[in-house]
Amino acid sequence: MGSVVPPVLAGAPPAARHYTVRRATAADRDRVIAFYERHFPQHTRLTRGRYWDWQFLDQPTADGQVPFFVLEDGGEVQGGIGYIGRQANVGGKPVNVRVPICYFVADAYRGLPSLMLLRAVMADADVMLASSFSEEAYKLVTKAGFKDVGGSLRYYWSSARLTSANAFAASRYLLKWAIRAWRRVRAFITLRRLSYRTERSVAADMSAACIAAPGEQRLVKTPDWLAWRYNASPLLEPRFVHQYDKGEPVGLAVINVAAARRSVEILDLWWRDRGATRLAALLEEVRRVARRMDCDEVISHAVGDGPGQAFARSLFSASPSPLGFLVMCRRKDLEPFALRMADWSVLVGDTDSV
Repeated sequence: MGSVVPPVLAGAPPAARHYTVRRATAADRDRVIAFYERHFPQHTRLTRGRYWDWQFLDQPTADGQVPFFVLEDGGEVQGGIGYIGRQANVGGKPVNVRVPICYFVADAYRGLPSLMLLRAVMADADVMLASSFSEEAYKLVTKAGFKDVGGSLRYYWSSARLTSANAFAASRYLLKWAIRAWRRVRAFITLRRLSYRTERSVAADMSAACIAAPGEQRLVKTPDWLAWRYNASPLLEPRFVHQYDKGEPVGLAVINVAAARRSVEILDLWWRDRGATRLAALLEEVRRVARRMDCDEVISHAVGDGPGQAFARSLFSASPSPLGFLVMCRRKDLEPFALRMADWSVLVGDTDSV
């Protein structure tokens, strides 16, 4: 899951197109930032050197390579595309996953040059995931082999719903709470064992456990990746809600607090098994944390039945999200698994939308 931005820029076509696509080096940093500053200043994160260093020079899965490709013509940068390298378990097999990001190309280089950029990122990936895109970019990525397997959902909870003047909505809400109370009684033995703590960083015992078990179709979240994605991000000030069962780490929620909007966004979720009871309890703890921070709402965006069922059990409303879910799979043996959206567990923190 990642953002693919329309490769569009007004400009006259060059007299000759001797363009090349190559992997960027650290020495290209200022030239690429200057390209974005010159042509796409509205995308402010791309014009910040600190963002570039974090995203492309410090990425822990880059294996010593800069995870970015540039399109050049006559020594001038005319486009670029980056990616986030990930590991995942798909169909019980470890695979390399890439999420394309920061995809911008000058108008004169749309078509084949922009397609060459995308294919450079695709070359060494078993699976690619993409989410946010324009209509033009959608046509390009589907032409390159991405398949649209459905959209993500936006999940929303607000304490304000308790004061709704709509009697029918209020009665439905009370019914849901009654059902939830019954489920909590059934799960009492499990829930009483659970404990929580909220911190500014991932606890050492939790980060060591946050690696997907074989057979689970989700992105692997190693300790290095968690620290890089959230703690080191120049865009976030995250908090980590840790869940323990008899002292053993079993769940983690990564949240970001927007105090001005009195809102909490759930960026990431990890849980030990697919049982929804503990995950629903973790989401309830996130709501308690939100209330302690004087926040009225909790939101998230997610793909897959695992998080979806937990959000439903926790009385979150669901609506279509602007984030889609496109998958490109180069291995035929993985297609039956990779293209089954319901089996994925992907949240907004797995994209570059935050």
